[in-house]
Amino acid sequence: MIDLDAIRKIEDWRKLKFNVGLDVTSLCNLKCKMCYHSLYPQMGVKQEKVEMELWLFEKILKELNGHIESLYLSCTAEPFLHPNFVQFLEVLRKYNVSNTNIVTNGILMSEKISEAIVDAGIDELIFSIDGVTEKTFKAIRGVGIEKLLNKIKILNEIKKRRNSLKPKLRFNMILMRSNVEEMTALVELAKRYNVEGVNFQHLVMFKGLNVRDESVFNMSHKYVNELMDKAFEKAEAMGITVVDMPKFPDVNITSRDKISKAKPIFLSSGDFLCIKPWVAVVFTPRGDVLPCFGWFNEDNMGNIAKKSFDEIWHSERYKKLREEHRGKARMREHCRKCSFLSSRRFDKSAFEEREIKVV
Repeated sequence: MIDLDAIRKIEDWRKLKFNVGLDVTSLCNLKCKMCYHSLYPQMGVKQEKVEMELWLFEKILKELNGHIESLYLSCTAEPFLHPNFVQFLEVLRKYNVSNTNIVTNGILMSEKISEAIVDAGIDELIFSIDGVTEKTFKAIRGVGIEKLLNKIKILNEIKKRRNSLKPKLRFNMILMRSNVEEMTALVELAKRYNVEGVNFQHLVMFKGLNVRDESVFNMSHKYVNELMDKAFEKAEAMGITVVDMPKFPDVNITSRDKISKAKPIFLSSGDFLCIKPWVAVVFTPRGDVLPCFGWFNEDNMGNIAKKSFDEIWHSERYKKLREEHRGKARMREHCRKCSFLSSRRFDKSAFEEREIKVV
């Protein structure tokens, strides 16, 4: 059992290990209906193109060397858009990072990139896939599902030729009214394409995208839970790992109890003490440091292209955030309405539309 209280008392980051998220580019090749990337064309704003430079990537790896619990190459953008992505993998091979992951929509995954992923020993490749039927997939993501499935076929062939078990593959589905009835079908698709795991997440709604009706929070919670149970039972029968399944707590919970997750500590005020300021760190393509994967609109903690991680960690801004999540300072509104709560606390505030700056 992890002692979260003991972790919160730590001020020396060298005694910690972080789940590191890192975007090598600011752009995505798709404009999915629920994603903030779709806001730019809707508002007539050209999205700024920012690409991380290799020296900055290596600086991050050097400074955090020995303190990376896991590394996710991509958080909010499409990593394969970076023209030098293969070189990033070559740099990564120089460091002893034990749990490496890539999140992608898969559409741009060329054979060269697939070979580099296998050769680099990436541990897990996570595909964002929000539908199983052609109709659903295209309505949400704007492209046909066969484009993705063909890329997975090629990757599996390369793994077989290389006699490699890595990377393990996972499907990640954002639950919406449009696709919630395809959860079991997703498990079956995973089995057909040698995908070992599936993950289900609630929709985070951004103002301006007009997807409020897509939130399954507005559906019968009992019905949604029943669909989740069916998908979980199918996954167990097929040997597919369910990473997370955020069920609603208004009926008997079965599948979600079987998935071990560290839960935040809730206070009587309704605030909660989050552990992420001690166990997570995210880097944007230009080097801005963020304390978690859902840090929308808030100021960054500093920029690692300009300062060391040690300087940033001990900045007043970072210290204040940690004090808030020790319960010693007033919690900021952003944290009080964190989208992470949509899988941990099931009230309306966790499912509200969120503002996001489009610049």
